Amino acid sequence: MRESPFLAGALARRLTHDLSGPLAALVTLSELSPEADPLMGQAIIELRTRLSLARTLFGGEPDCAFDRSEAQNLLAEHLQARGHSLSVALPVQDRSARGMLLLCLAAADRLMAAGAISATPDKVQAEGRHRPVDGALADALATGTTADPQLAAAATAAVLLGPLQAISLPSGLVFSAAHP
Repeated sequence: MRESPFLAGALARRLTHDLSGPLAALVTLSELSPEADPLMGQAIIELRTRLSLARTLFGGEPDCAFDRSEAQNLLAEHLQARGHSLSVALPVQDRSARGMLLLCLAAADRLMAAGAISATPDKVQAEGRHRPVDGALADALATGTTADPQLAAAATAAVLLGPLQAISLPSGLVFSAAHP
């Protein structure tokens, strides 16, 4: 059951593939039509970023190669649109980097307002007002499984990195390896 988050990866890859044609048509129409609604263009950009981010972080098998710098740039763009800043110091290009970037996404999902997210090889920290750590999040981080789509990033990170824990602090959240 630990591989179940990769079903979400398969779905994200399929959605990305299926929506890329219509999305390209919308982009072309928005560029050709002078009276196109500017909000439509912004929505298209956001949709393209989200689909690319999902394909990059959730796509592929746990050990497949991925472009960390592309994933980091897409994540930074996505978080900036939500009012968050991102600081990453990850020297690796393997499943650990993918797991830590997924933890950054999970941390951002817990923030209730603009905040700052930082990642190092051993922890992810989210500074800002946040939702409390609840049982569903703790379970997703500990077991790598979840039925809640909002916790898919946390569960997938646990599959890649092993059991994790989230600690709630007055200043924010810290995600790190679970201690035995």
